[in-house]
Amino acid sequence: MKPTISIITSIYKGELFIERFFTSVSNQTIFKKCELIIILNEGSIKEISLIENFQRIFPDQVTLFNISPKEPLSASWNRGVKISNGEFIALWNVDDLRVKDSLENQVKTLINDPRACLTYGDFIEIKSGIDNKGIQFITPEFNPIIFSKRFASGGAFLVFRSSIFNQCGYFDEQIEIASDFDFILRLVKLGHIFNKTQGVLGYFWNNNTGLSTKVNFRNIEIEQNIIHRRYGNFDKLIWEHLKELKKINPANFLFFKQYIPITQYGLIFENINYGSFNQKLFFL
Repeated sequence: MKPTISIITSIYKGELFIERFFTSVSNQTIFKKCELIIILNEGSIKEISLIENFQRIFPDQVTLFNISPKEPLSASWNRGVKISNGEFIALWNVDDLRVKDSLENQVKTLINDPRACLTYGDFIEIKSGIDNKGIQFITPEFNPIIFSKRFASGGAFLVFRSSIFNQCGYFDEQIEIASDFDFILRLVKLGHIFNKTQGVLGYFWNNNTGLSTKVNFRNIEIEQNIIHRRYGNFDKLIWEHLKELKKINPANFLFFKQYIPITQYGLIFENINYGSFNQKLFFL
């Protein structure tokens, strides 16, 4: 039976979280209609054993890729998206916990609004892996002006309509930290619509050990700077970072080791003359 939703989870040094993650996944009210695609980066013997044990219980629902050496989170997500079979795709970090009906509610949101390609919602950021209390983040209702300038949906608990990846491309594998932010801005710039699912969706733990969080703030700023440049948010640029991280080419996406001009998706890239005094003055 074709799954309704494909859960994609990239794991790197996640041994401490795997068992509770599986509990949270299997407790989802829609679990019987899910497939779970796990991309394990440099997996330990313990991690492989835990995943294979869960796979034996649900052999028709769990797929495991063991990748070495580790790859960027964007590349792992793309692996999962490429082989997914669900009508919808959920990105779920191994150290995050969902409330039991969150996936079902998000699927209902997308079914009830055929225009929407993405749903998101509120979540609680916790201070440790055993907390259920923390800071609640209230995400705004979708507004293209707001969402074109900042990561208003947050990076946790996103569910996409799977067809959107064929229309708008995949996650840019040049970007190691903020590829989800890049993808969100791309969708907004191309005129797509999001719809917020009401209620708290889960608990987000920023533990600074995963593929996307074990970084310093400067690297995040640099990648966000490149993303804002790519989509013409010149008022958001930090001039001092414009020449940094030259390995990323903002005029092209990188999907599965192939560079694709962003113009192929109807986007316009405006080149920046680093030596122009007028441009520097504008950015300042």
